Amino acid sequence: MKHGLPSELEQSMLEHMTGFREKVSPRPERPDIRILEPGTEFKMAGAIWEIIGGEGHAPGHVSLLDRRRRLLLCGDQVLPQITPNIGWMPGGDPDPLGSYLQTLRSMLGLPVDIAFPGHRDPFSRFDERVLEIAAHHDRRLSHMLELVGDGSISTFELCEATFGARLRGNIHNLRFALAETIAHAVYLEKSGKLIRAADFDGSIIRFRKA
Repeated sequence: MKHGLPSELEQSMLEHMTGFREKVSPRPERPDIRILEPGTEFKMAGAIWEIIGGEGHAPGHVSLLDRRRRLLLCGDQVLPQITPNIGWMPGGDPDPLGSYLQTLRSMLGLPVDIAFPGHRDPFSRFDERVLEIAAHHDRRLSHMLELVGDGSISTFELCEATFGARLRGNIHNLRFALAETIAHAVYLEKSGKLIRAADFDGSIIRFRKA
């Protein structure tokens, strides 16, 4: 892989990624799908829900806001105890972390007393949690810049330096960690803090400080 994944892990990673297909197949036929467009409303369970768009974690992710009762179904966009995985994927959002941080900023100030996440229990202090997650990514970005140091580094090397080599024994968690590492490296590149270059034989992408 161009991001430096060792060859002995490539097949396991490929099998893990393609294994999801059978779990989400077959997809519904198009006439049975109703697209929920951000900025619109619909009625459900006796309430009017405003559709709030959110990118970065999953393409087309939406949250549902009941302004009258100040309730938000936020799914995986904002989680109370863990941070959503923000991962770069081939053919997807070219800057998922940038999209995610922009979404977080847009969600600040929503009239929310209780938020219902996709994982764990409902929570309050929604704005506080949004700011905590944003601060987490700021710290992660700063830490990765420190890890790059004065040399160059592949994304897989950066992943292991950040999350530890123990992930080689858990391909599921390694996939999440590597995708998130790439997303942060791409964000730093687009922010002008990292420069991308290929190594001597042109096969592995490496990053160095700008």
